Amino acid sequence: MVRILHRYVLHELARSFLLAFFALMIIMMLGGIYKPLSMGFSLSQLLRFMPYLLPYALPWVIPAALLTATLMTYGRLSADNELMATEASGLPIRYMCYPAIVASLAVVACGLPMNSQFIPYCRTMQKRVIADAIAERPFAIGTLGSEETIKMGDFRLFVASIEDDVLHKVLVIAPMEDPAEEPEDSGKKRAAATTPKPARRVQVYRADEAHYSVDKEKHVIRIALKDARYTIVTPNESASGWLDLKAEEQTITIPIATGSGHLRTARSELYSHELETEAAALQELLASGTVPERRVPDTIKRRCSLLTEIHRREALAFSSFVLCLLGVPLGILIRRESKLASFSVAVLVFLALYSLLVGGEALAMQQVLSPRVALWGPDIIMGTLGLGFLLHTFRR
Repeated sequence: MVRILHRYVLHELARSFLLAFFALMIIMMLGGIYKPLSMGFSLSQLLRFMPYLLPYALPWVIPAALLTATLMTYGRLSADNELMATEASGLPIRYMCYPAIVASLAVVACGLPMNSQFIPYCRTMQKRVIADAIAERPFAIGTLGSEETIKMGDFRLFVASIEDDVLHKVLVIAPMEDPAEEPEDSGKKRAAATTPKPARRVQVYRADEAHYSVDKEKHVIRIALKDARYTIVTPNESASGWLDLKAEEQTITIPIATGSGHLRTARSELYSHELETEAAALQELLASGTVPERRVPDTIKRRCSLLTEIHRREALAFSSFVLCLLGVPLGILIRRESKLASFSVAVLVFLALYSLLVGGEALAMQQVLSPRVALWGPDIIMGTLGLGFLLHTFRR
């Protein structure tokens, strides 16, 4: 009899979960395609981009869908007095709650590797598709959501308008290598390789008109500026010390980052074990004292951001179990068969957890709280609340 009841509850949970999952994914998909469309993606580029965009929403959609399914299932069972009938037959009500708890633990087991491996891979592939789109049409794709602002590696370009291969009102910010900043010994080289680099000099080019051409074989863009002025900007130095020059024509060569040559640099693109390795390396450098004094704050901030990303992924995966603990007693309490009512309650509960997670991440990044406390605190708070409600329901 117990097995039959467990299969019955699991069937109800699975049906409600699929309904909530697809509804939320459609909403996320409609919101997700706005960015590539606003960037000027063609249909073929959009089709290549979408398979890597949808999985990126899974860490948020799956816990919300599981919470919605739990509320729907146990709200209906309570409204139809099926839980009361089960208890009247001599079977404690907790036996009806075990399938949801086991299902949530299975979701957590799948969510941990998904958040640490699969999602960073999809994030990397998203950026590769964007890079390939820029390589195909460099000034038709705006990486910041508009055609006027273009980011290509370390270069920043601001363009007022584009007409065929002519750019109007162009401003280009190009990086400059400073030999004086290079470390001399191996210890300094290791610190420079793993710690954030200080601000370096840049060249700012300005011109009313420029022509560009794309060399697809060498993966570069050449921009020929007419009547250009350029300024060498030195950080931490007054503007009176900057070098301001003028040239009749100035050609700038900008490398294009293609998908095959894209390097993973953002923390969201790194696998969890890579984040842990880099965080441990930074901690070792800080302990050894080989990090230059001016780079210590940036190194500490970088290590904090890595640990924050690790704990955010783990806490977000574990939130499925926490929300299940809270969803079961809430579903029994509200006693509603309406899917809309269950969905509304699920949205409110998930938004509460989401707000706590976002706030905790901000506190961790600002180094107000440790990443472990800031990211796991919301799960502990919501989990304790859910466990209390669940035990109270069992006693009733």
